[in-house]
Amino acid sequence: MRKTATLAALSVAIIVIVSVAHYYDREHWGLGWVRMLLAVPIVYAGLNFRRSGAIALSLVICVLQGPLVIIKYSKYGNFSPDHVTAVIFIAIFSVMFAHILRKERENNDSLEYIHELIRATRGSIDEEKLFATLENAFADRCQTKETAIHVFGPDGALRPWRDPGAAPLPAGHLFYKVAETRHFIVSASPAHDSRMLWTGHEGGLASISHLAAFPLGYAGTVKGVISVLNSPPERFDKETITFLEAVKQTVENTLLLGEKLRSRVHHEMRKIKIRDTFTSYLSRSVAEEILKTPDKIDPGGELRNVSIMFTEVTNFSLLMKTSPPEQLLSDLNEFFSAAIDTVFEHDGALDKFIGDNVMAFWGAPLADPDSEMKAVSCAVKLQQKLALLNEKWQSEGRSPFNVCIGINSGPAVAGNIGSVRRMEYTVIGDNVNLAARIKSLSSKDNIPILVSASTFAKTKDAFSYSAPLEAAVKGKSASITVYRLLIDDSKHINNG
Repeated sequence: MRKTATLAALSVAIIVIVSVAHYYDREHWGLGWVRMLLAVPIVYAGLNFRRSGAIALSLVICVLQGPLVIIKYSKYGNFSPDHVTAVIFIAIFSVMFAHILRKERENNDSLEYIHELIRATRGSIDEEKLFATLENAFADRCQTKETAIHVFGPDGALRPWRDPGAAPLPAGHLFYKVAETRHFIVSASPAHDSRMLWTGHEGGLASISHLAAFPLGYAGTVKGVISVLNSPPERFDKETITFLEAVKQTVENTLLLGEKLRSRVHHEMRKIKIRDTFTSYLSRSVAEEILKTPDKIDPGGELRNVSIMFTEVTNFSLLMKTSPPEQLLSDLNEFFSAAIDTVFEHDGALDKFIGDNVMAFWGAPLADPDSEMKAVSCAVKLQQKLALLNEKWQSEGRSPFNVCIGINSGPAVAGNIGSVRRMEYTVIGDNVNLAARIKSLSSKDNIPILVSASTFAKTKDAFSYSAPLEAAVKGKSASITVYRLLIDDSKHINNG
């Protein structure tokens, strides 16, 4: 409204100025510079009301020269066509100049809009926001509120993206043709266009003065169709279509990046979940193997054949009375570091520290047919590392650690145990309890490494053991059979 008022006021003022100048300029029919002022409202009309507005105003100005010529002829008695010719020339030139300026401005505005769109949507994975942005861009450029995006659902039918529960467009609808051919359609007269098959607008094709539909897709697949209805026909020139295609492609690229990002985030989140679950407990090699095949892992819980190892510093209570607390804690952490490294070196899972005890297991989360061998080898290597630590500590005037180890093998439940606030991957079951009882037996009798019959059966050919020992343990009505690993035996050391 403001532009219209400005144009009217500007046109009246300049026409009056030019008319007065011409009326009183008997010799030359108006000064040239005054006549050139007529170009100002015409250019303004072209810039703000497109070429049609500039042409309309040019016709009005040219027609208004008629009364001026008649009045001047009646007063001075002469007539020259030079003024009318000049006005017509100025009008034609102004219309063309305004059209060029408007196109240049629209091109600059389009480039700026697309650059701003790229900045605004960069990195966005919000599909609804991107669809809304695309609809608004089409509506603004085409000067219509009737824009809509229809997307394909799992059933292959097109539905409005804003209302996924709506009835799908019927088979044979024009939009399916647009999606199939992957080419846009523009029609200035849908009711008389043989390409149209329209059933989606109240009143049918008769109520649509203009229609345009563009395929919307990325990653080689058409995801839907965006349509524009009842836009002023002059809005759909070649430049407008180029602009809409550029905007659409920008959003499509962002949607593609968003889909890739969502897929990557989902994949990374699963890897992070697995990494968070297992990396603290497993060696790097085992963790990497799990990340390669995450579908093989069920953190929810599964029965696995495992070997469980418990260790205990049997003289820790005595050391607490004779050693400075900070020194004892430092030595314990050094032993724990050695224990962790040794477990990981043998592809084991570190379960937890319980006071001065260490719990580790093999056979979960990845199945391991050699779990018994790895568990015993780890125990042997740990005792060897402890011997080196004790030598160092004693050379520094500190007390040595006495560590006893118990190992058992058998089925146990492996999975995430705990609550929402704290969850950890572990193994539970009777065989885990039995491993702890065997460790208690080894501590009681000061046996460096004590294993169950099931562990012995799988490792007897690789390690040297004592004769079977019968022992009663808590939780078992009958005595169990255990075997003492002969640490100083050369056969044993070679396997460590």
